[in-house]
Amino acid sequence: MCLTSFGQMAIAMLNDPLVASELDYIADRERREALQAILIEPTLEHRTWEYGEEDMQYPCWLIARDPNGDVALAFSNYGHGDPWGRVLIGDQWFGMDSDWFSSLDDVFIFALWRGPLPPGYEVS
Repeated sequence: MCLTSFGQMAIAMLNDPLVASELDYIADRERREALQAILIEPTLEHRTWEYGEEDMQYPCWLIARDPNGDVALAFSNYGHGDPWGRVLIGDQWFGMDSDWFSSLDDVFIFALWRGPLPPGYEVS
């Protein structure tokens, strides 16, 4: 079973303003540009959340992809609570709760950023 009532509301949320506001939050130009370089057209997938109802899948939007691997950055209002996560391409699972963050910047730093961390950086 797939949750489909999310529909148009999710598309509107994931339009440029949501991602743009998250990008504006990233003060470091090099990190912001690195993230912008891997953004993709938001792609809806339905993924299984291990704590959800059996055979239930929830909407998850892929918004960025590692061009050299099988990792994507995703947005979802379902799952572990925080809306920004790291997921594996080709997998239908939300992943672990430790892969989900409150900001796009935090998940990018965790999953794909290989540059220096911001001074005093702590995951928010």
